[in-house]
Amino acid sequence: MKTTKAASLLFLLASLALAGCSSTLGSSPTTPTSAFAIAPKSAPAGSPDIQLSISGVGFSNGPLKSTAIWSVKGSGGNVPLATTFVSTTQLRAVIPAALLGNPGSAYVFVETADPMGDFPPDQRPPFATFSILPLSGTGNFLPTASMSAARSSHTATLLGDGKVLLAGGMGASGDLASAELYDPSTASFSPARSNMTQAREAHRAVLLQDGRVLIAGGENSTTVLKTAEAFDPASGTFSRISDMNRPRSGFTSTLLPNGKVLIAGGFDNQSSLASAELFDPASNTFTPIPDMNFPRAGHTASPLPDGRVLLAGGIGSSGSGSRSSAEVFDPVNNTFRMTRSMAVARASHSATVLRNGQVLVLGGRSGLFSTLQAEFYDPPSGTFLSAGQLLEARQAHTATLLPSGEVLVAGGMQRFSGDDAPEQQLLSSAELYAPDSKASLAAGSLETQRVGHTATLLSDGSVLIAGGSNGKGAALASCELYK
Repeated sequence: MKTTKAASLLFLLASLALAGCSSTLGSSPTTPTSAFAIAPKSAPAGSPDIQLSISGVGFSNGPLKSTAIWSVKGSGGNVPLATTFVSTTQLRAVIPAALLGNPGSAYVFVETADPMGDFPPDQRPPFATFSILPLSGTGNFLPTASMSAARSSHTATLLGDGKVLLAGGMGASGDLASAELYDPSTASFSPARSNMTQAREAHRAVLLQDGRVLIAGGENSTTVLKTAEAFDPASGTFSRISDMNRPRSGFTSTLLPNGKVLIAGGFDNQSSLASAELFDPASNTFTPIPDMNFPRAGHTASPLPDGRVLLAGGIGSSGSGSRSSAEVFDPVNNTFRMTRSMAVARASHSATVLRNGQVLVLGGRSGLFSTLQAEFYDPPSGTFLSAGQLLEARQAHTATLLPSGEVLVAGGMQRFSGDDAPEQQLLSSAELYAPDSKASLAAGSLETQRVGHTATLLSDGSVLIAGGSNGKGAALASCELYK
């Protein structure tokens, strides 16, 4: 076997077989004794250029330069990848989009060698696995039954039996007290046995550990609300419980491991709030706890794997603009502690807890305009990391973690610079964000523009998109399924 002779020759072999190419690069290499790793380890087919991080030992910047090589047996030769030397233990390389067009497998290796020499034929390269994944969907939005009432800024809660409770919202003629249930087995809606005790929109709903749904706060045509109620799936009815300590709209409500619910921030009738409280389902009461470090409304609250809660961004007091700051709530002592700030100030963004425990922050309003920037929050280090970009700047969208690990981003609105002042448009577009490759791909289009809609992951892996408002400001009863 004729190849290159090395003073030092290191191979990183990543298995990657192109769709339509059934051949392989010789026999499968043996598992390396040296520790090699690549990140990311996969990417969806059709991804743009991928930045590949390679960890190993003995990498060189010259005169014997380490270079990543793409190789598929029968493909006509090796393709060197653009490679950057970082250190003797790390390289960065670029896999061009042209090599990522189709799902499947092939091989890639990294070489540190004298290009004029021979390499002993019995030496096998260490390797790691990289996969080009098929997309989890093709942008397939399908119409399903419509709700009995048009709703925007409502809530949608997946119940223990797989049905979805849709409650309240702004309707065609004002705020709604009505509620209905979506049954995936029949793809139909039916009214709940009773209305909520009060009409409300922009409220929050949380599924409790006892199976009930806590519904709190929001607003109606005259004021911001501090009232709360609970839905009992067994009886299909709503019952009034004690009030929150402050009226709130645009706040967050997060189920904690101990079964209590963290209520934080939001707007009252005057400005955004730093106050927080805990709901105890055993007593149906709310108890004040120490304030957050900053007032926030339109922020996000994400439960972390260790039981803490990340609160990020939002609007400051007296509409002072979007925040980049973030803090973490500790349920052991009921206190908030500052963590590193995001790179981009944002409000009305999304925050999705990923399977690896990181939190993906997407879009939102940054200053006057919508942003397309994405960031990861890494709980162990307490820092935000760059996560690429969306295809479109958007805010007030939905972001749903799919069983594949991808995130479905749908609808929302976009604020952009007009000739004389900021302008805005509602969006019907959707995209799939792949956390492993930090890439977002077009995922078709909703049947209409939607903002103030809900997106609920169903037990079969499909997503129910319900209601919202269209480009004319009219509340929608229509719904669709993403499969």
